[in-house]
Amino acid sequence: MSGPPVVVVDGVLHSYEGSAPVFTLSQNGTLVYVPANGGGRLARLAWVDRTGREELLPLSPRPYMEPRLSPDGSRLAVAEVDTDLNADIRIYDVARYTLVKRLTTSLGQDRGPVWSPGGERIYIWSGDGGMDWKDVEGGGSANLLKEFGFPQTLSPDGRTLVYVTTTAETGHDLWTVSVDGGTTAALFDTSFSEAAAAISPDGQWIAYASTETG
Repeated sequence: MSGPPVVVVDGVLHSYEGSAPVFTLSQNGTLVYVPANGGGRLARLAWVDRTGREELLPLSPRPYMEPRLSPDGSRLAVAEVDTDLNADIRIYDVARYTLVKRLTTSLGQDRGPVWSPGGERIYIWSGDGGMDWKDVEGGGSANLLKEFGFPQTLSPDGRTLVYVTTTAETGHDLWTVSVDGGTTAALFDTSFSEAAAAISPDGQWIAYASTETG
């Protein structure tokens, strides 16, 4: 099969990640799809205590993804999708529930914010597929990793970042990168997929999700 691509329909809803369009095709050729609405599904942010009780934050519904509280609990970094399926990182004041700043403004998807231990820097997955860091207060920024890497969690000393990378052979794997020199190393590089990592506050443990048991 060859030939130029042809647009069948515009305005199809994508997943939160912006990658999977929500549609299906019947055997008789009928296309069924969900129309896009504001770049993705609207969501509400909420506090959840250890008993499971939820308290909605007084913020308008938006296509929120990957909320992360700052280490001191005063600010919230969250990725938000716009109508063009671009994603940017915004920072909210938790006490006033107001927008403090828009941390990223580039085209594409900037996602997966991870705060440094001091709260002065945020690591993100940038629109070009690599990982960057950005100063929260100032305008400083730099590329940390050029190849694909989705930030997960930082060590308590702020020196090592755990991230997810993907290969055709092993799926999602957890790797580490030194934030000073960019040196990478495999943490979990198996035939199963590993993701959703979180390092304990004392740095002695790491929790993660795996497909090893299903």
